[in-house]
Amino acid sequence: MEQDTNNAIYNIASNYVNNGLSILPIKTDGSKRPHAKLLPNYSWNGLTTVKPTAYQLENWFDKNKSGIGIIAGKVSGNLEIIDFDHIHKYEDFCEALTANDRTDIIQKMAIVKTPKNGRHWYYRCSQAVERNRKLAYYLTNDGKYSIAIETRGEKGYTLAPGSPAECHSKNLPYEFIQNDFSNIPVLTIEDQNLILNTAISLNEKPDHVEAVCTDIYAFDKGATSGNVDNRPGDLYNQSDAWKELLLRHDWTYLDGKKDENWKRPDKAEASNSATWYADTRCFRIWSSNCLPLQADTSYSPFALYAVLECDGDFSEAASQLAAEGYVIEESRDTSSGPTGGVKGVFDDVDHNDCSLDTSNNGNSKRQTESRGKRLLDMTDHHKVDYFVDLDGTEYMVVGNACKKTNYIIESKEFKNYLRGLWEQNSKDPTIKVEDIKTVQEVLKARASNSKNVFEVHTRIAQHSGNVYINLANDKHDFVEITKNGWSII
Repeated sequence: MEQDTNNAIYNIASNYVNNGLSILPIKTDGSKRPHAKLLPNYSWNGLTTVKPTAYQLENWFDKNKSGIGIIAGKVSGNLEIIDFDHIHKYEDFCEALTANDRTDIIQKMAIVKTPKNGRHWYYRCSQAVERNRKLAYYLTNDGKYSIAIETRGEKGYTLAPGSPAECHSKNLPYEFIQNDFSNIPVLTIEDQNLILNTAISLNEKPDHVEAVCTDIYAFDKGATSGNVDNRPGDLYNQSDAWKELLLRHDWTYLDGKKDENWKRPDKAEASNSATWYADTRCFRIWSSNCLPLQADTSYSPFALYAVLECDGDFSEAASQLAAEGYVIEESRDTSSGPTGGVKGVFDDVDHNDCSLDTSNNGNSKRQTESRGKRLLDMTDHHKVDYFVDLDGTEYMVVGNACKKTNYIIESKEFKNYLRGLWEQNSKDPTIKVEDIKTVQEVLKARASNSKNVFEVHTRIAQHSGNVYINLANDKHDFVEITKNGWSII
């Protein structure tokens, strides 16, 4: 009997994968947690980028008894799931959409009833989705706030119909009540934002501020009329100039290559206050001490510029960006980006100004640039060019007309170069590791925006303690150097 049940779950799970969904096995102990013992290295992280194999499905659901977890995000076709945990909030949500004359959205949605009489909405988006977000809270009878509506996005998951009832603490199943996974709707960004903003409008928690990342205010001042991709805000969103913007406002890069963690100003410990998500190109604020940026809010680069540079005035931000060169002229090749390239926000700043001013209350206010900005200015005096290789690795060329050196910006050698540059040109001999990391990230962004792509040939390598030198001749000869001597191979 159990084998028949397992076969049924296996068939359902296989069907979900055939419908473009990535899935993971769930424990049948009521915890709703991943069945870690069945996963490679006890982790389901790999399934957020690659769907499971037929062998894995058989092991999870045929040979073992597991529930089915649906993984949201890019791996499942930009799948986003809204979890309505409070049935009355769900009813209010549907009423709001109906009042907005958008019952069509409700009717095409794939909807699942949860064991706690909640609802899951499944839909795909026309662009990458963010990670999990808490959209709305409700006030409980004991005076506390509980989550009413949240999303499951990139690297999030929910349990799906077909899972054994034992997967949930109530010992009840998940059930489709409208449509299924064979025809998950794909929403425009406008409809996605309508759904999320409608959910946000139902929030009852006073100090919870959530915002959908959208650039409806990226006005087309100074841009080619009729093409929304040419507006100043759109052009700024396509660049990586936001890194220099954050650096100017004393943010510090911490770690991460694709998704980057950043530390807010005036924070001593090296823990992240915000994260840049490369897929959605949004800057997510976690800390409540990042004012004027709001906690639990996602900002596009243009929104960051508007808030940090223009006190939230998006119209003024668009005008300033147009003046800085974020326009595309009719008579020029638009493939190369804004006029004059991407303009750095430090171009008009005197980085050598180290003066201090004193406010009326006696507290010193720093009028200088941070160490990171000063170090960035030093690199500009030695920079020859930027480029990336065919693999996308960022390089900086430094030197002069007589001698030039190519550095991989991410490399240890370049870190040492930056440290030496600082020590030679600054009266302050100390430079923090995070300052060097931040400058590296800015320079990598500049290299990526340079549009210079070159093939890089490496003629020296090391393997098993031996050194190999490519002689670059027609015979493809190498010199092998070992502890016993050298030979041509």
